Amino acid sequence: ELMEPETAGDTMRPELDMARERGFMNTSFHADNAVFLYLGAMRRGIAFDYEAAYEYLRKNAVDPKGPRDFLAEYDKQGWISDEIPAGNPSPPYAGGKAGAAKTLEYAWDDHAMAEMAERLGKHDDARRFRKRAANWRNVFDRSIGFVRGRTADGKWISPFDPAEPYYNFMMKEASGWSTLWLVPHDVQGLIDALGGPAAFNAKVDEFFTRPYNPKGICRDC
Repeated sequence: ELMEPETAGDTMRPELDMARERGFMNTSFHADNAVFLYLGAMRRGIAFDYEAAYEYLRKNAVDPKGPRDFLAEYDKQGWISDEIPAGNPSPPYAGGKAGAAKTLEYAWDDHAMAEMAERLGKHDDARRFRKRAANWRNVFDRSIGFVRGRTADGKWISPFDPAEPYYNFMMKEASGWSTLWLVPHDVQGLIDALGGPAAFNAKVDEFFTRPYNPKGICRDC
């Protein structure tokens, strides 16, 4: 985009055209993430009808009929719950909601939505999305220092082993160790939640040095 800014428009225009036809913006990966394309170009000063794009990005973020799975649950309680598999088998487990990881991704999306709304002068939207951007905290278990799944009644899922590779149960194609860092929009918040800079640095060091010997198979992670 920096070297050939016109290519950004070549990507954004057909995406917006498809959104006008379908009613929602195309999504990316396992959450929403569509806003990053437009906000990134907006930050770089690339000319585009961002107001038009925002209409559909906002629909993605607020309409439960849109592409964000379990959005009503996320909006109401601030996290997406997970259902414990029958017999709680060892991971990987394919039939789950990946609620903890999805909550983190939606919170990141919401942070980007807040910035885009602010840039467009939509201050009420910005406040709404900024509040939701803090939802990552709702799946962070301070007692163990990891992101962790919760059941619909709010209880932390147990047993939980952050070293195990979860496929679609709590995490998405990842372990608790790798999912922990998915808070790029609030790094200082994560540092504080882990106990400050020294504790955070120690956690990072442990992440890179701890031997990886899971019981489960790491599917697609």
